[in-house]
Amino acid sequence: MYPCIEIKVDGIIDNINILKKACDERGIFISLVTKVLAGDSALVEKIISKSDVKTICDSRLQNLIKFKDINAEKWLIRS
Repeated sequence: MYPCIEIKVDGIIDNINILKKACDERGIFISLVTKVLAGDSALVEKIISKSDVKTICDSRLQNLIKFKDINAEKWLIRS
């Protein structure tokens, strides 16, 4: 009934891995910025575990705390 967004995680992971490979060839480091994921730790963990990206970035400390059990480097980002 209500509008909803369907997140196709496998497609996101495939795109991340393609982007990561292209960036690696050029010496560019990429991270997963979790802005759109709204602190969903299960989704972030799935993406991190199945992709080649091993750094999580978020502008909210409370979200990074939610990710504490995920095996990835965490960065607090601010503008």
